[in-house]
Amino acid sequence: MKKIMIIFCLLLTLSGCEKTIDEIIQSEPSIKGIVKKVYAHHFVMAVTDEDLFPRGQWSYEVTVPLTDLNNDSYTSLKEGNHVIVYYDGNIQNGNIEKAYAITLFNEGYKHTLKGLLVSKSLYDDGNMYQIQIAKDDPNYQDHPYVYVPSLSDTSFLGFEVIVHYNGIIQSNGEISQDDFGYLEYFNNAESKYDDDAIPSIMINDILYRSTDLESKNDDPIIDGRTDSLVEPDALPYLNYQSNIADNLEYHIVDKGIVDVKIDGKWIIFVADILYYEDKTYFPSNLSDDTIIWLDWYNSLKDDEKLAVSYVPSELSE
Repeated sequence: MKKIMIIFCLLLTLSGCEKTIDEIIQSEPSIKGIVKKVYAHHFVMAVTDEDLFPRGQWSYEVTVPLTDLNNDSYTSLKEGNHVIVYYDGNIQNGNIEKAYAITLFNEGYKHTLKGLLVSKSLYDDGNMYQIQIAKDDPNYQDHPYVYVPSLSDTSFLGFEVIVHYNGIIQSNGEISQDDFGYLEYFNNAESKYDDDAIPSIMINDILYRSTDLESKNDDPIIDGRTDSLVEPDALPYLNYQSNIADNLEYHIVDKGIVDVKIDGKWIIFVADILYYEDKTYFPSNLSDDTIIWLDWYNSLKDDEKLAVSYVPSELSE
């Protein structure tokens, strides 16, 4: 009887029979990720599976074959798709040896919002990313920006996204780790969006926006120069890029403040979060005088800070 069953299974295989996609989903190992590049016979995926790669260690790519897949697999892949790959459990040198099926990842999150993946955020000690909500999205009036947990790959900065989430957007704009689902990337938005032409610069995956305030720091040390340029109505999405001019000199004052030399003047640029001692502040909640003071104070050496007697009331409350 055993021999008959073996022969019967071989005949089924030769006749073209195979597991259904539901059977593959239930029985085979799987891995989640974001499609980065699609080729004729394979694609490259950035892994986002926390079970395999803990948070903060997701900068891992695998190559997935597109041959011999189940007929019900999703194969109309585009950059930014979130997918689940069902495979033989074997990854060698970043290559999945055998893939059985591919499905789009969708966990049925209740809410969505549309926006632009702007930059890494300084919020929550750098464990969040900042999304500028589209002006035609219903959430824009209450939350021009939202913050989502750290992402697997910063190469998607500058992409338009749809945020899938549960729960609510907190008053500070945060979508918590528990409520956040995933981002759906659908368009590299280079030079296709408008941020009211705010002069900006990207350094170390952080976007700094101009305050139009002149720094009181005289002759600061030049930490670097911009090396690429986008249109004035676009936001930078690459490091050392601006939407102002090429080859701009900049000085990093603090992790939330950068001074940029424009037309012979050092202008204060700020990230989404500013720091004073161990406290954090949103720039929009601070006066111009306080921002100028923070720029000056954070440029001092530690022993010089001890001699400072005046602190703006916005920071001492």
